[in-house]
Amino acid sequence: YFPIRILIPSSTSNLLGSFSDFTAIWLYLSDILLFLILLIAFLTKSVKISKDNLKISLVIITILYFFSYLSGFQFINGYWVLKFIELGVLFWITSNLSLKYEVYLKFGIKVFVVIAVFQSLLAISQHFSGQSLGLYLLGESHLSTTWYQVAKVVTHGTTYLRGYGTFPHPNVLSAYIFTAILWNILLLHHVVERKMAYILQISLITLITGLFATF
Repeated sequence: YFPIRILIPSSTSNLLGSFSDFTAIWLYLSDILLFLILLIAFLTKSVKISKDNLKISLVIITILYFFSYLSGFQFINGYWVLKFIELGVLFWITSNLSLKYEVYLKFGIKVFVVIAVFQSLLAISQHFSGQSLGLYLLGESHLSTTWYQVAKVVTHGTTYLRGYGTFPHPNVLSAYIFTAILWNILLLHHVVERKMAYILQISLITLITGLFATF
C-alpha cells in the first residue's frame, strides 16, 4: 500500500536520455509478484475457476490481442493488454479470497484508507509549500515549482506544485486517493460507532482535499 521507491539504475533506466522510473526494469517486479501469487493460489487450491469461465477468459484475451495486433503498435498495446489481464486476475483473486477471509479484507481496506490520508496530507503540504518536504527516505521526489519536469499548474500568474505524496507522479497519487475515497465511503456507510463515524468523515474530507491538491 505504501510506495517506497528504491532506485536501482540499470541498462534500461536511461532509454529516454535521462533516468525514468517507467523504463527501469525493477519497476515491474509487482508484475512478477502477482504472477507468483496467482501460481501459489492455484497450487494451494485457494481459488478455483470453472472450465466455462476459463474458456470465456481465453476468448476475451484472444480478441484483445487480435485488435492490439491490428493497431500497428503490437508491443506497446500487447503490454497494456497484459496489464489489463493482470488487473482482472488481481480482482478475481481478491474477490475469491475475500469470501474466505472477510476480516482480513476489512483490515486491509482500513490500512489502505489510513495510508491514503497520510499521502493526502503530504500532497496538501507540498501543494502549498511549493516544494518537497524532505521525506526522501520514504520515496518522496525532489520537487520545486522552479524546476523542469515537475508537475505544476499556473493560476492567475501563480505557480502551484501538484501534490506528489511519495508517488512518482500526481496522476498515480490521484488514482490511489480516489480509490481510498470509495473505500472510505463504504466504511462510513457501514459504521456503527459515532466516534468512528466522525473519524471517517474527517478522513473523507482530507482525502477529497488531497485529491484536489493533485490537480
